[in-house]
Amino acid sequence: MKTNIEQIIQRRINDINLLGKAIIEEEIPELKLVWEYQINLNFEIIDALMRNDKNLANIYIEEIIRSTMKAEEYRTVK
Repeated sequence: MKTNIEQIIQRRINDINLLGKAIIEEEIPELKLVWEYQINLNFEIIDALMRNDKNLANIYIEEIIRSTMKAEEYRTVK
């Protein structure tokens, strides 16, 4: 059975794979940059969790949420 941190890391890896596909399919160049940014944030989350720094990981997760909301707003305006 995987630990909680192992499960979170696996979800981050899955998110990275999905974001990679989103970059390929995305038609709006500015949103491709957001997805690339979120891939980097996911790597930072994994790094923070490997160092057992849950506070830093949570900050990165909040930034992913914030940037996703801004991307959705941008898409509706565009």
